[in-house]
Amino acid sequence: MSNTSKSLILMISCLLLPAAAVAQQGLGFGQFHGTSPAIKDLKPSQPQETSQQIKPWFRPYGAPVGPAPAAPNDRVLQPSVTTPLSVTVGKNILGLGSGFSGFTASYAPPDTNAAVGTTQVVEAVNLSFAVFNKTSGALVKGPVGLSKLFSNSTPVNNCQNGALSDPTVLFDKNYQRWVITFLAATSGGPIGFKAPFYQCMAVSQTADATGSYWLYSFDMTLGQGQLANTHCAVSPCAFLNDYPKLGIRPDAYYMTFNEYDATTASSPFEGALVCAMQSSVMVVGGANPAVVCKLLPTEDSLLPADWDTALSPTTPPPPGAPEALVGTLQTDNISNSSFNLVTFSVDFGTLSSATTSTTMPNVGLFAEACGGGTCIAPPTGSIRLATV
Repeated sequence: MSNTSKSLILMISCLLLPAAAVAQQGLGFGQFHGTSPAIKDLKPSQPQETSQQIKPWFRPYGAPVGPAPAAPNDRVLQPSVTTPLSVTVGKNILGLGSGFSGFTASYAPPDTNAAVGTTQVVEAVNLSFAVFNKTSGALVKGPVGLSKLFSNSTPVNNCQNGALSDPTVLFDKNYQRWVITFLAATSGGPIGFKAPFYQCMAVSQTADATGSYWLYSFDMTLGQGQLANTHCAVSPCAFLNDYPKLGIRPDAYYMTFNEYDATTASSPFEGALVCAMQSSVMVVGGANPAVVCKLLPTEDSLLPADWDTALSPTTPPPPGAPEALVGTLQTDNISNSSFNLVTFSVDFGTLSSATTSTTMPNVGLFAEACGGGTCIAPPTGSIRLATV
């Protein structure tokens, strides 16, 4: 029976790894852009947009095949009701969005995300970020436009004055640093964005998110070489690094992208790209951090795991352990559901090869909400939410 595909976000605490297959690497280096202004010295600002814009560039998914899952076939169905757990409500913080003074949501979807550090919480929403006090919830700084991070950068590129999208913020628990990353392109072209395509990364110099950041960009126009020999509609080839996602481990900053041909309005999908950036260089403001990438043409999308010290506060992943990524999810809506679990290993000491491996664990039976796609009606407003 035909399968439908989609990616699933999971928290992975442990896994059994199969024998790995050696894959040819795509090796490159990031561009160092100097130091950002101290965020605490910037005036609050927000990029002004004339209308709401649809971002990111979604890959269409087919409708589910077969009837809705039957309860008796659900292998993880809980057969009895247990005693409810008591819940202690923590701090609630009004984030960037409706009702937040000085901020107006300009994009759909807004790519809302946040991370918790030692004393602060940082939230990023297209195309701004803000810093909050972790204890009181009070606003410390913001909203600040993402491009302000690169306002002093040299050389100048799209990270400073281009079309920005898809911000992600995480706290590096190993180095006690904040990492803010986003996609940057040039406006125009068949899909609304054109080359050069960059992944911009700002790494704080301390655990204080309102201080200064080391600034880097990675040219992703050809996926760090992984798409150099890929056919495209119009020459020269250029591929959009859409849907960037970040996972942090002690050995590297891992990122994944959905790659699209940006030279034609049909924007055919080329596969999922996984990259490892050399974090040990970036946390000290070093030049030319290495990046190793691998294109997986058969994966719909990849989502990297992030080391959470709340689960293992004193036990980081062992040296040499591969990064885990959740890949294509498949279901027939009747009796079988599974997802691809991909592992990715990189040795920055040798940079001779990257290794990947894939397994397919079974998961509880599921059906895609409303058949998949951009179809979920929000409580208010007319812009529907996507099932990604």
